[in-house]
Amino acid sequence: MKPVISGKLTKRFLMSLETGQYIVSNVCNQEDGRFEPCFREKVLPLKDREKQWQRIKSACADGRLCNVLGSEMDCEAYIKSLPIPGQ
Repeated sequence: MKPVISGKLTKRFLMSLETGQYIVSNVCNQEDGRFEPCFREKVLPLKDREKQWQRIKSACADGRLCNVLGSEMDCEAYIKSLPIPGQ
């Protein structure tokens, strides 16, 4: 699954995204033998993005690379395509 856009996850970048897209951080944790992004969420309406930005910072995903996908189905397919650790 190819991202719509990739870039550094800054507040400006977040504010430029379309509502309804999905952000997936390139920073991953290993869970149950798979890589799991430390942050992934649907892009909220502009009025709610300050709170979303705080969650991004809490996940230590701010300033790091991320991918933006167009739908929940694309987001799930992208996450499932992440490599299995050690392979």
